Amino acid sequence: MTRQQQHKPCTARSITHLLPARMTALLLLPMLMMPVVKLQAAPSTGEQAAPPSYDLNSLTWRALHFATSIMGMPLHAKMKARILSRDEAQRHLVSPGEGHGMPPADAVLQLEVFSSFINDKDIHTRLMINPGDAAALQRTRVELTPGDERYKAYRFTGEGVFILRRVPRRGEAEKPFTEWTGTHESFIPYPGRHRRPDLASDTAALLYMGSAANFTAPGDSKSFIAYFDDSFHVITMEYQGIEGVRADFQAGRQDAGSRRILSYRDALRLTIRAHPLERPNEESTLQIAGLEPPVELFIDQEMRVPLELRGRFGFIGEISLRLDRAELR
Repeated sequence: MTRQQQHKPCTARSITHLLPARMTALLLLPMLMMPVVKLQAAPSTGEQAAPPSYDLNSLTWRALHFATSIMGMPLHAKMKARILSRDEAQRHLVSPGEGHGMPPADAVLQLEVFSSFINDKDIHTRLMINPGDAAALQRTRVELTPGDERYKAYRFTGEGVFILRRVPRRGEAEKPFTEWTGTHESFIPYPGRHRRPDLASDTAALLYMGSAANFTAPGDSKSFIAYFDDSFHVITMEYQGIEGVRADFQAGRQDAGSRRILSYRDALRLTIRAHPLERPNEESTLQIAGLEPPVELFIDQEMRVPLELRGRFGFIGEISLRLDRAELR
């Protein structure tokens, strides 16, 4: 990609120590966001198919590890990417009690998030998307913390979001969550003129979007709808150009050793903004990696891995979340 603007050295930023009450939002880096991208209609006979918004072949990483510390105690968040066949993905998809579930593509990208917390919470989040447009199929969140076990699945449909909740009844906590019998179902329709929106997805997909998007010039953007805090929001990711970013992380492959990358790197600078659906002039309560929009996402231009997220964290002010390790494909 041709550099669109003059290289500017980036001032090194340190991650501000955070208050424990906010640490959970900070560490759920890829799983706090829920986007919606434009679905492409099937081309008619003789019509040229539109190219995909995102190129799965350009995805260079299998796993990303972000680390920071709060009051001197290390905290970690990790994302893993895996490609599933249509049949394999279908076996994990919940059958919605309402709406028509978004169908999986021939290849489905599964993104898994793991976090370690100071309070030893055991939480596992899994998102499945169609990689061509980043449309979400399903997001699940399982918490296995003793005494607080719970399961929640968001199944995305063409008409809204179907939500399935499960908790174990007496004597079921040690069983797989698929065998818990305390269940509750609900359905959240897309509102008003958005009853059939262009696309629905999840905020965890933003790191994939930034890594696999084909932005060509500053001002290029992609927008989507997000479901967060019981309401819908609009998220826009806009390409600003190339900027120099200080990087310090380990990179390697499963079948080879790793190397430390410590240098200023040319990075794609992406600005992520959000506002409530149908209220573009209001501030959104949605958070992106625990940060208040606008958030800056930096993607290494050569390696195509996310290097850093910058944004405001409540009254603490601006902080930076930086890549610690990357496992490459």
